[in-house]
This record gives sequence, structure tokens and C-alpha cells, in this order.
Amino acid sequence: MVGEDKVIELLNFPGTYEKEQYWYGIDSKKLFLENKKNKNNQWEYFNKNIIYKLNEQGYRCSSFSTIDWSNSVVIMGCSHIFGLGNATEDTIPVLIEESINTNVINMGQLGASSLFQCINAQTLIENNKIPKSIIVLWPDKYRTSYFSDDDKNNIYGIWSMYGKEKYETSKYFEEYIKSSRHVEMMDSYLRMSFKYMWQNIGVNVIEVNSSDITPIDTARDLIHWGVNTNKEVSKLMLKKLI
Repeated sequence: MVGEDKVIELLNFPGTYEKEQYWYGIDSKKLFLENKKNKNNQWEYFNKNIIYKLNEQGYRCSSFSTIDWSNSVVIMGCSHIFGLGNATEDTIPVLIEESINTNVINMGQLGASSLFQCINAQTLIENNKIPKSIIVLWPDKYRTSYFSDDDKNNIYGIWSMYGKEKYETSKYFEEYIKSSRHVEMMDSYLRMSFKYMWQNIGVNVIEVNSSDITPIDTARDLIHWGVNTNKEVSKLMLKKLI
């Protein structure tokens, strides 16, 4: 159903969201200008603009209240699904949508973890936002979220251990990753829970591990997957979906 009941609130990348913006997250104008110094005009992004069109919760899709969930496919994951550094038409969800002629909802978020996916899955199910199928690109297992008393979702990954200043609660993350056994157990349990939640209500779950992907190009930020890698990943997902 479209536009029914209350507004759902999902986890997202902390920040403020404009409806349209040219830079987002690590894909900043400063980084672009630095990268451009080492590129010639044959570089795909030398003069190419990217516009991030975000909904009210910072997702790269339509407003949740306007989505026909039961006739859509949802893709969940991290910044590779969000398509950081890629034009909208070059993102994995759009590439899949063009192939299956079905609405595909981009629910990728920057820095998202397996825990992040489970919490959002539970929120969707509790609010009866049930899609035809779920595709999930599992992110790096060395990620998690820490929820502070002010209800802030602090996102942690390996990047939290570096830089001029560590995150305020990075000690939590240091403890979280201290034991590789702990990381493996948590990631395995979260993946299993995610699958069970959806399959228990009859929704097919397609899984792809980001760690299994070997990139063949990069996006504008020279960090995330580029359009050619996105095309290969979308083909892999389509084989499992169709």
C-alpha cells in the first residue's frame, strides 16, 4: 500500500539532508579538486556533475510514504549500494531496476553494518512495508553502531581507528573488534536473524558479500566502486533474483 499509516523512521547516516546536493559524505568538493589535479580531461568525472537526490531521511530514493512497497524490490547495504561518488543512473539499484522493469528501492547508507541492516529490516516489517524481494549487500563485518543516550546512531568501522581524532566512543569499537571470534559470531548471528525475519513472512532474500567483489574501477572519490564494477555486481544480483 502507498501512503498509509504513520511515517517510518529508519537508521541513517548522521547529518542534514538537502533534497538535492552535489557533494555528500567523503565525496566532497575538496577531495574531488585534489583528485582532479592528477587526472586529465579523459577522466569520466573531470567535468561530470553528480547530483545526490535524497528523501527526508537521507536515502537515495523517493519519500517512503510514496513507495508501493509490495510491488518493489528493496536493496539494502552500505555506501556501495547508496552509490557514493556515482551518478544516480550508475548506481546498482538503478541498473537492476532498468533490467527487471520493477521499482527498486535504494536503501544503502554510508558506513552501514550488519546490525544496521537488521534494525532497518525490523522497522520495515513492524510497519508492514513488505517488498516483493530483498537484496542485501553485506558490508564489512568489522563495523557496528553505538546508540548513545541522546538516541544518536554512532557508526563505526575501521576508519574510526585513524585520523587526527578518534570518535568519542571509539573505545567501544576497539573492544568490539578486539576478538575476531566475537566479530565473526556477531556478524553470523545478525545475518541469520536478517534472513529469518524476511523469510518468516515469505520474502525471498538474495545475499551478496561485499568482500567477494573485486573492483575494476572507482567512483569520483577514487574510493568506492565505479560504474563498471556496479554493472558487474548488478549482473551477479540479477542472476540470483531472476
